[in-house]
Amino acid sequence: RVIGELLVIFDETVLFCLLSLMSRYQNDAFESTLAELSGIAGISPSAANFTAIWKSIQRLAGTRIDLELTSGSGKKRRSLKEMTGSILSYGDLDRESGIVRTVINPYFIEMYAESFVTNIDMQFRAELKYDISKAFYRYFQGQYEKTITIDLYRLARSVNISTQESLDRLGAKVKRGLRELKNRGYLEHFDISSDNRVTILKAQHTALKIEVPIFDSHRINPPRNT
Repeated sequence: RVIGELLVIFDETVLFCLLSLMSRYQNDAFESTLAELSGIAGISPSAANFTAIWKSIQRLAGTRIDLELTSGSGKKRRSLKEMTGSILSYGDLDRESGIVRTVINPYFIEMYAESFVTNIDMQFRAELKYDISKAFYRYFQGQYEKTITIDLYRLARSVNISTQESLDRLGAKVKRGLRELKNRGYLEHFDISSDNRVTILKAQHTALKIEVPIFDSHRINPPRNT
């Protein structure tokens, strides 16, 4: 659950860039540059994109995220852990050099590592045309099952898509994202039933390699005492 300014797909892109750098440096506090972040994100190093990256970092630092780690499903579903806080603890930008310093909230890292142990192919994600396709890719990569059935509205809410628009428009938007993932070989099949149930079948090569997470949480510095 997001409290405050709604995060967009580009914010997710910037977050993955920051997480990849955190993994590289094995530290939750590190320096980068706007040009480097643009390169990782697969976008041109333009002034407009530099501004967009910095505004995204500001949103990641200022928006509260409520996360819940659960186990089981249906009546057996139970909550194991809850966390609240911002994703970034700190960020600053040197306008002259373009150097960005960020600190990723260590408590967010703890929850993120447990609830999102997954492999994100940044190049594949960057090559997707539609934002909704990128959102679905991230969501489906976080699921261990190869076949997933989910209510259309729940799927939309899971990737921060507004469910206030008409069913026809929402269904068309969902189909567009799923169709691109199928055309790119990520999905073998998808279907939306007459009662608005979405069923997808992931391709065999998309299986999670849970022994190779997006970052190694055990090597990240623990929360500092103040």
